[in-house]
Amino acid sequence: MTSSSSDNTVSSKKPGKGLPIDPWLLVILIIAFSIRLYGITAPLVDFSSWRQVDTASIARNFAEHEFNILHPQLEYDGPGPNYGQLEFQITTFIIAILFKIGGVSDVLARIVPVFFFTGAVLFLYLLVKRYTDRLTANLAALIFAILPMGVFYGRAVQPEAAMLFFGIASLFYFSVWCEKQDRRSFSLAAVAGALSVLAKLPNIFLFIPVLAIAWDRFGGRTMKNWWIIIYYAIILGVTTVFFVYSSWLVSHFGSHYDYHNYAKPTIITGKFVSNVTAKHVIPQMLTAVASPEGTGYFSKFLPAALTPVGIILLLIGLIPFRVGFREHRLKPFYAWAGAMLLYAITIAAVIRIDYYLVPLLPIAAFFMARSLGLLLKYKATWAIAAILAGVIGYQSYQAVSPLYKQDSSLYKFGIELKGILRPHEPVILGSYNPAILYYSGHRGWRSNNLSLDSFEFLRSHGAGYYVPLNSAKERELLLYLKDHYKLHTTKSGCGYFDLKDQVH
Repeated sequence: MTSSSSDNTVSSKKPGKGLPIDPWLLVILIIAFSIRLYGITAPLVDFSSWRQVDTASIARNFAEHEFNILHPQLEYDGPGPNYGQLEFQITTFIIAILFKIGGVSDVLARIVPVFFFTGAVLFLYLLVKRYTDRLTANLAALIFAILPMGVFYGRAVQPEAAMLFFGIASLFYFSVWCEKQDRRSFSLAAVAGALSVLAKLPNIFLFIPVLAIAWDRFGGRTMKNWWIIIYYAIILGVTTVFFVYSSWLVSHFGSHYDYHNYAKPTIITGKFVSNVTAKHVIPQMLTAVASPEGTGYFSKFLPAALTPVGIILLLIGLIPFRVGFREHRLKPFYAWAGAMLLYAITIAAVIRIDYYLVPLLPIAAFFMARSLGLLLKYKATWAIAAILAGVIGYQSYQAVSPLYKQDSSLYKFGIELKGILRPHEPVILGSYNPAILYYSGHRGWRSNNLSLDSFEFLRSHGAGYYVPLNSAKERELLLYLKDHYKLHTTKSGCGYFDLKDQVH
């Protein structure tokens, strides 16, 4: 294929004179990778510590207990096995392989999302270049690489980077298949699409831009094309089978207690995905966005995700004026934007966690790039475009810097306990943050308001230690423990009760 102004041709002309890769793209990829190496050796006690430690603990359980990608386990529901109905563990299983090779390491855990995000930057460039031009593709890749939420969560030990990588790759390969209609492109699109949805279920919204890509190529014949139907069937089928299996697994082998009252006979089976969907998303998906909590969520986190200047450029870029001879081919990107708007209204507004805005980053970066590209096409305004790009970078730095702040006390206390506690004995932790359990190398239970009945229930189920971290809420329990068990103190001044060391 060659570059053409024809309505039905997508450019595949290689950039540069004889170069196998656009030199500016190479610079952008180096930038994307390098800025995510900052703090690569830091413990997982920065922003979003809870979620990162959960992810790392699943990887460690794969490496040290059960090396089965279909059997993810958490560390805070007793001695195990603690299976959970979670996403397909792509990121954690790769980390587990690295753990088996090089030992448990925060560096090895962090480097996996760094590679995934850098790959996502590459695929966004390739996708945008197919529909617009080299300038817009480079700008989109650069902006995507430096948006603040992408900088932090592109190196956080979480599945968001993998979700972006496979989602954008699926859109790219599907667009290639629409032109070539070859089996290789179709297979890559279907596999990447399935992995993107398995990595994070809300990625199902990418079905909308996929349909728009097909419509751009086939028009009214789209829904009569069996290969497109097969693409959707593969992703829906694999996803359904996986979540039905994971639901069955935790129903039959789960050991997840009600952490509000561990003494209750009812056991929560760890169906995290099903419970969140049924109890939160479905009942609120049409109303949450208009609630005070929903509007507060977006007003707080959208500027932190996209930067204030970025939001302005995004809104300008969404205006459907034509700035190039191939601008008529932007329908898939508008469909992508519409899908992410629908996702934000129905999912993100309900969950209201900052990283639920990460799926918005690539399409937002594209429309920001469209605005800057328009300015760069004219000598009179290129300086303005350069200044705006610089402001995005500066505002990104301001937004992301506080997220790297470490709560080192959790890490240090966990490391101290690792050298003190008897191996393999479950720990009751007086906090919901699992970082201390992770760094102490122990499994156990969490609660910040444990009743005496619940304590005795857990002790009878093997608890060997109690680590108090929220004495204000557990005053009655602490008085009981001080009367019956010896309180030990670490070098840093933190305390723990040895439940086998009773006061006589």
